[in-house]
Amino acid sequence: MTSVPPAKTDLPARTDRYLRRLIVLLCVLVLGVAWWWPRLSGRGSELGVLVVGNGQFEQSRDAIERQVRGLGLSVQWDDTATSWCDAAELLPQLLVTQRPQRIVASFVATGSCADGVAAVAKAVASSDLVVQLQPGLQSEQLVKQLAALGVSGVTWADPTALLPALGTDAPCSWWDDCTPGGTIAIRLLDATLTDAGAQRVARTLAAVLP
Repeated sequence: MTSVPPAKTDLPARTDRYLRRLIVLLCVLVLGVAWWWPRLSGRGSELGVLVVGNGQFEQSRDAIERQVRGLGLSVQWDDTATSWCDAAELLPQLLVTQRPQRIVASFVATGSCADGVAAVAKAVASSDLVVQLQPGLQSEQLVKQLAALGVSGVTWADPTALLPALGTDAPCSWWDDCTPGGTIAIRLLDATLTDAGAQRVARTLAAVLP
């Protein structure tokens, strides 16, 4: 008597399909929660970084925004203020309307008030303020004001070591599109930053942001 072989079953294949579908569903669920969590937790309306500034800082705007977004932070630039004194008057309103977690400020001039730098620090909690230095552009008086601000717990971003004298090329960094000679232009004789110079300003800032 001939034995009949057991019928084949596709149970393993069906199980694999179910597992794949379950994994896809879980991934979609996780992504959905990650997307909506800022809104559910009440943090969706908060701005990551509010930036105010001019000079070399303004010249580095695109590079700064790319670097900040690369950290997973939203960024908004307000170019209304042209000095530290202007910023001191403007920031209280911006803090209400924008609700930033961090404020980054960098200006060439103090302005018409006695000490705009101190006024900005007073308007913003020290732990929330990042000050970017602009080598070679700020007056001796402003540098002294910035130095005094440095003892109050404000975070500093200083690209001095990465920005050579005007018209002088600098050794290439790993992120640069370098010349065969191993150097690259950073600042022109009129103090304009090249793209490589803007990258240095932006990366200096990104290094001190949380």
